[in-house]
Order: sequence, then structure tokens, then C-alpha cells
Amino acid sequence: MTVERIEFSLVHGTEADYPRPYPASREIPDWYKAMPAETEAPPTRVSGKPTRTVKNCPAFLDAMTCGYIFPLAVDLRLSLDAAGGFRGEAYPANRAHMHRPQQVPGAPFENRQVLKILNPWLIQTPPGYSTLFLPLLNRFPLPLFALAGLVETDLFYREVNFPAILTIPLGTTVTLLRGTPLVQAIPIKRDEFQSEFVPLRVEKFNEMNEKTRDLPENYNFYKDNFWRKKGYR
Repeated sequence: MTVERIEFSLVHGTEADYPRPYPASREIPDWYKAMPAETEAPPTRVSGKPTRTVKNCPAFLDAMTCGYIFPLAVDLRLSLDAAGGFRGEAYPANRAHMHRPQQVPGAPFENRQVLKILNPWLIQTPPGYSTLFLPLLNRFPLPLFALAGLVETDLFYREVNFPAILTIPLGTTVTLLRGTPLVQAIPIKRDEFQSEFVPLRVEKFNEMNEKTRDLPENYNFYKDNFWRKKGYR
């Protein structure tokens, strides 16, 4: 297996000022860790076994641990008064800006406050790889909901900043500390795809149905037979 290299370089300040990005596998929420693998709900009608929780779903955990986490670079204190008036303070102040509502006319969030969090880290990916920046996957809820973006980080040798929607209710104040997980970044290879509608490959489908017959009985069947390990270090 080829191991590609992603590089993070600090553009502003020193490492004493800003927390480093890190693999998303290091940011597994406490609620997920505490979740049992099975519940006390009545057994399923299909297998007669206890009901499994999402902790048995490799796809859910794979999404959560895919790529890298960019933590908040500054302390933020954000307030909305009862009338929707916004007040925000950042420490240091020059690392967070406010987007004007006129920049998102007609968007479902045009009446929400949109912040731009200035990211001090530059991301460099191998040739042919872009980076997909996303709100944290399978983690809810956050006072700041990052907007997604796809950037050619192999060619664009500059830092990428993070716009985020403030989601707190009216009459609320929140304080987010430097280091709070904010954005999930996933390097993806730029390939060209062409879509096509084709007849179902019945033989292949039936063969897979036969192979997966044990899914209700064997909790680890998918992981043991189909799942492949991913590496982000």
C-alpha cells in the first residue's frame, strides 16, 4: 500500500500560539466511548439477539475518524441577544472575522451570523490530491457549524480559512476555547468519473446476498470480510 504524505506548516505565530492539526482518530467523543455495544431493548425478531447499537457499525466510526481535525485557533466568546443582535470577541482578536449577511443572499442560513475563523496552518497534499474540509462528522451539536469546502491543496500554497455558522439560540452566550475541534479535513484524490446506469449484475448481487446471509447472526461479519483499515497519522 502506498503511503502518501500530507504536510502542515505554520504560517502565523509560533506553535506556542496555535494548536496543531491532528488525526481525527484522536478525537473520538466521550458519548461514543461510553455507548454500549448492545442495548437492553427487546431482541430483534430476525435473530432473536439483543439490539446492537451504532458502535457495531464500522462505517459510522470510519467517517468519524477519517482525515484530520483542525482545532479552533483562538478563544471565542459569542453572544446573540433576544432580538438577534450579535456580539463576538476573539482572543487574539485578529484571528476571527465576521462575514456580512449580504454574502449569502437566499441561503437557508442568511439570517444566521457567519464567522470566518482564520486558520494559521497551511496544508500541502501530494500532486493530484485535494482536501475536503467538513464540519465534524457524526458529532452533534456544535455552537459553530463549519461550512464545507473543497480546495486544491497540492497547488494552492496558502492557508485555508474556515467559515462557520453560529447556531446558538437567541439570548445565549457561549465561550469556545482555543483547541476546540472545529473542522475535519480529508485528503481526496482527484479522479474523473463518468456516471452510467446499467442493468443489475444479478449473479454478483445474488453471490453477495449469499455471502452476507450471516449478517444478522454475526455482529462482526462486515468488518471481518469487507472492511479495510485506513491510515491517517
